[in-house]
Amino acid sequence: MFDIHPLNQRAMSVSYTKADGSPGQVEAAPEWSLSDPSLATLTPRPDGMSATIAHNGAVGEVTLTVRADGDLGAGVHPIVLSEVFSMLPVLGATGGSFTVGEEQPIAPGP
Repeated sequence: MFDIHPLNQRAMSVSYTKADGSPGQVEAAPEWSLSDPSLATLTPRPDGMSATIAHNGAVGEVTLTVRADGDLGAGVHPIVLSEVFSMLPVLGATGGSFTVGEEQPIAPGP
């Protein structure tokens, strides 16, 4: 799970592997989707191998899913990858600081 703060976005990419761990190929561009498009803006690149997900002001969790066909022939071998993102709320404060006054002598006691 990854967080995305308001006014921020995350870039991501996918890669595929064969059973032996070596790089694999998929047929056509993978298809990217969000479980709730009202929570974020998804912008896949034309090749389908990367995308950007941007916070759009809504708050909640959204699941990103990428679907591809691992069969390079006539059949279909679906490969489905997913990741959860938490769209965080705008916070009233995210930190703080001190204000330190000037040094002053201590008044003598009675």
